[in-house]
Amino acid sequence: MAEKKEIKRIGRIFDLGAPYLAGSNSGYGNLGVCYDFPESDDYEKKQKWKNRIREKRKELSELLIKNLSNYMDKFDINGKGHGIPYPQIAKDGVVLHMGNNGRWFEVYSMLGGFLSFHNIDASSEAVAGFNIGSDTLEFLDDSLLCPRIDLHDNKYKITYPLPNNEKELPVKKVKSLTDPEIFQKWFEIMKLGKAKLKEPFEYEFEEGKIGTEGRFIKGEVSRGWRVHGATFIMAQLSNSFVWGS
Repeated sequence: MAEKKEIKRIGRIFDLGAPYLAGSNSGYGNLGVCYDFPESDDYEKKQKWKNRIREKRKELSELLIKNLSNYMDKFDINGKGHGIPYPQIAKDGVVLHMGNNGRWFEVYSMLGGFLSFHNIDASSEAVAGFNIGSDTLEFLDDSLLCPRIDLHDNKYKITYPLPNNEKELPVKKVKSLTDPEIFQKWFEIMKLGKAKLKEPFEYEFEEGKIGTEGRFIKGEVSRGWRVHGATFIMAQLSNSFVWGS
């Protein structure tokens, strides 16, 4: 019997924008996410993604609830135990419940993105939800490599694959990536403080750094509530392959 050839995963362009965490930059209040399918600007392709969620919702629920349980341990999320977390399989997707205060994630065939948060008010929970989005897409397409957030030595490590196996950011074509008057505004809006551009390509700021390494955009922040702003900036770097500026 011939061996099954392993498919190499690669990053892909998100034509309506790469995913990022949204919400309060102070770490308080309800948090959200912007996570859509890679091919969302094409109606027929987007419908195929939605149909896959409907068709695979039982298998998805089994995978995602197992992963969520692991994330609750890794990111020290309260509430685990006594049947929590638990899945709810619906007509068009899956709901992942985390117990107290009506906290859950929805992976659904819906308008806009396929992932939504409900009563999520802690950065650790938002990070788990972001990874759930990546788990979903990688389950539905075994050639796709998605952004991830991990925790090592009390620092959040964020990884975005460069789309289509690109080797570097298009810094020669997209001036905003290296123009301090422009990229500094990103950091101010995200309340990440002042940033310096170092060589090779890396933004260094008070509580972390964002740069490129190999075929990846990599970020590191020392506080959970800084993750939201960091993912937004990293999404813009990924978007530079499509939108430019």
